[in-house]
Amino acid sequence: MAHLAAIAQQPPPSSLPNLMNNMPFMVRLIAATILAKQNKALIAEVAYLRAEIAYLRDQLPKNKPLRFTNRWRKRLARAAAGVGWKRLAEIATVAKAATIRGWHRLMEKGQLGADRPGPGRAKTDAEIEQVLESPIPNHDWSNP
Repeated sequence: MAHLAAIAQQPPPSSLPNLMNNMPFMVRLIAATILAKQNKALIAEVAYLRAEIAYLRDQLPKNKPLRFTNRWRKRLARAAAGVGWKRLAEIATVAKAATIRGWHRLMEKGQLGADRPGPGRAKTDAEIEQVLESPIPNHDWSNP
């Protein structure tokens, strides 16, 4: 038994503890390397997309405001919420950050793209319209 206790107390070979101690470091190093490569690729992609956007903006007529459909307003509002409002104020080019934030608020309320009543008098009910259009026989009108 004394022999087994002596073996258990012996330090392991010198290469094994260094490898075990460095394992978390190596995992972190590999993960950091992979993330750095991904970040570099994303930065290059964003730079390309910005150049493409600049080109497309240059092709637009200068003194004409852009018109957005409700579908595009919703799409921009969702994307902007992911970026963050402060950062959006720095990078937004197609519309002001406050405008996009307003679209986001309306979208959350369910009012973006909701049909609003138009100006003027409300439409007449179909039943009343039918009564008004049906000919009513009145013989007294034809003979004065």
